[in-house]
Amino acid sequence: MSEKIFYRPKTGVCADFIPFYDEGEFKLYFLRDYRDRENHGEGTPWQLTMTKDLVNFTDEIEVLPRGSQEEQDLYVFTGCVNKIDDIYHIFYTGHNPHLRKLGRPEQAVMHAISRDGINFSKVPEDTFFAPEEAYEMHDWRDPFVYYDEKAGHYKMLLAARNKEGALIRKGCTTVCSSTDLKKWDLVGNVLDPKAYFTHECPDYFEINGWKYIIFSEFSDRCVTRYKMSRDGIKWITPKVDSFDGRAYYAAKSAYDGKNRYLFGWIPTKKETDHDSWDWGGDLAIHQIYQGKNGILYTKMPDAVKTSFTKEIYNIKKLQFGNTKADEILKIDTKGHKTYMLEFEIQVGKEATGAGVLLNYDEKNDRGYTYTLNMHNNLFAFDVYPNQPWNLSNFVNVHRPLTIKKTYSIKVLVEGDIAVAYLDDKFALSSRMYPLSRDLSELALIAKNGKVTVLNLSLKVRE
Repeated sequence: MSEKIFYRPKTGVCADFIPFYDEGEFKLYFLRDYRDRENHGEGTPWQLTMTKDLVNFTDEIEVLPRGSQEEQDLYVFTGCVNKIDDIYHIFYTGHNPHLRKLGRPEQAVMHAISRDGINFSKVPEDTFFAPEEAYEMHDWRDPFVYYDEKAGHYKMLLAARNKEGALIRKGCTTVCSSTDLKKWDLVGNVLDPKAYFTHECPDYFEINGWKYIIFSEFSDRCVTRYKMSRDGIKWITPKVDSFDGRAYYAAKSAYDGKNRYLFGWIPTKKETDHDSWDWGGDLAIHQIYQGKNGILYTKMPDAVKTSFTKEIYNIKKLQFGNTKADEILKIDTKGHKTYMLEFEIQVGKEATGAGVLLNYDEKNDRGYTYTLNMHNNLFAFDVYPNQPWNLSNFVNVHRPLTIKKTYSIKVLVEGDIAVAYLDDKFALSSRMYPLSRDLSELALIAKNGKVTVLNLSLKVRE
């Protein structure tokens, strides 16, 4: 049983999650990347961890093994889970890069069934490929199946690429239909913005008359986005169409009958801030909810928040900062490396910014910061002070900021992972690789002006 906030399998990392709520618990199917080809071989299986409370997770078990180098599904990539007439159906991506060299499609949609949601049997005769007259043959993946009550049949969303169009911007979300879950007929594209390489990991749901499609793109900002529609024909791009920043990817949702949650992963780096983001990492869960005009927002799940039961500090009011420089106010975490920080903050009119410093090393003047940048209207994560001009650290790890009097900030920290929630609307995940020594020191920062911090609470898990 894993008691980490951010679940990760015992060996390797987890990538795309396929969440499914079933009989009082979340079955979290995921892609397992061992990152150890010498000992574990090539390819990616589907594995499963389960949770009833979004806090405690069972040990992972394999539910869909990878195929051989000669088979289509050497890499068992993303798909969906449905339970229909007491039969569990997995539709998934069979990916094998070796087949491309033989002139065969690298990707296909495949099918597996089970009576218990754990032991699945593959149904190879149901495999189907991209229609080559309209789509690129090697990009046909991430099926998401749902039943369309109005149409009276099943629909499948797929991540595909148009055969014609701008070289990099051919990504689209296409639709197939079926009456028997075995034969699928092409309907056409539902999203075709000519903006991204591919729309990975599509997801679909409805709330209060609004229809939503979630997808992840890796050619622009590498984030999970959504579009919304009243009629399923005209799709609107909201002003803020992403759920998190660059360090949160391939998120898909599940509904427990009361709340909808988003399950994505925070990528690792190669043990230094200056490396590029890897594929796969640790699970992070956001709660998503609908605001005015159908807009979706994110916040910390209540179950995660209430799992922090021991309060280390409760400070009603702090005021600090001056108009001439950055000022730092340290807070002792008493050695805890896993904690939740919660506070409200008011930024003076003359101040250029304010925020919180994590893993702060006072001696070597290094740390990480979630900062309210009042001049650029951004809530951003970065190292502090920033690194030299020739190093790229946390590009696109930011969220929009509306200038106002008071902000609410919640921050989860577990080792090298940090997730912040601004005003219970915007999530921002990231990763920290200590620049000098492994510290968990914490501090507040005011930049060029006075800052007032209210109701600061630091809690840990007992």
